[in-house]
Amino acid sequence: VLRGGKADPSWGGHPTASLTCLQDRASFALFRHSQPRPGEGALRVAAPVLVSSRPDVVRATAAGALAGGGFVDSTSIAAELEVLTECVGVAGASDVEVTLPVVGRDSAGNAYAPLKFSFAKQCSA
Repeated sequence: VLRGGKADPSWGGHPTASLTCLQDRASFALFRHSQPRPGEGALRVAAPVLVSSRPDVVRATAAGALAGGGFVDSTSIAAELEVLTECVGVAGASDVEVTLPVVGRDSAGNAYAPLKFSFAKQCSA
């Protein structure tokens, strides 16, 4: 979780989400935590980068409104990203890391940190 473009320490630790063999998609809803300040505009994210720790077990692809990048501009209406997973024939588990690069800079001219999160996917042969 980011606040002001920086990691929020209150979300320390590593909460884990996991998909079973029968689940093939994970949906994520992104919101702004507050209304933009005057002149700030919407938060723009580039296309997500998906990395499977075990590409021999899981292939991941992006779908949904943010699959090609887009804007997160509401505190009440979600910008949605779906991650579709496919077991590719080998039993095991893989972590899928999702990185959403944030486009732009803050008022001090610093680049925003990307949004990053991950989940585990289980596959059976």
